[in-house]
Amino acid sequence: MMLEDVIKDIEIEIKKFQERVAVLEEVSLLGESSISSKYKDLLKKRNYGFYYLIFLVVILIVELAVLMFLKSRYGFRLSGLTYVLLAILASLSLVILASMFRPREEDSLEDKILMYKSIVRFYGKLKESLERNDKETIQRLADEILEEPILAKALEFINVGEPKVIAYALYLYANEDKVEKSEIQEVIPLVRGPIRRLLESSVGGGHED
Repeated sequence: MMLEDVIKDIEIEIKKFQERVAVLEEVSLLGESSISSKYKDLLKKRNYGFYYLIFLVVILIVELAVLMFLKSRYGFRLSGLTYVLLAILASLSLVILASMFRPREEDSLEDKILMYKSIVRFYGKLKESLERNDKETIQRLADEILEEPILAKALEFINVGEPKVIAYALYLYANEDKVEKSEIQEVIPLVRGPIRRLLESSVGGGHED
């Protein structure tokens, strides 16, 4: 793959994420003015509360059934304190369940917009650096990945690869005249997208994504 092809791929990625930013910003604006979105959040919370309540009732029924069985079989006497302890035990079980299975909050629209914008900026800088054959700026981009959490998270989120590996890949490309081709080839399978194709252009390979 030629470097010109890599630059075209980067341009495609930039356009793709610019479009995603535009769509998400529009959705975000609509969501802020939409009463239905607030109702959806409220219903979601109520649904979880409903499931927890059902679980609590099931626990109490099971515990009472076990105690009634023991009472009828072995003649145990159940005091009021026993029922209080049962209620406490059921409540504790519910708290533990809620903490274990609390739904993980997904990235908000604002988070995704920030990440996609950081990707657009990153690819924009990379494209300009490649067009000027500016290896020094490419190496600074590698440092930027390690220094900017949002960019690192964004690259991982869009499945380009692990941030440290991507930074290393850019470092290798920026110093391709000082490193062995085998070092670059070892990293190629660990990254995807334009970064992978950039390394392939360096070693003259044609690996598949």
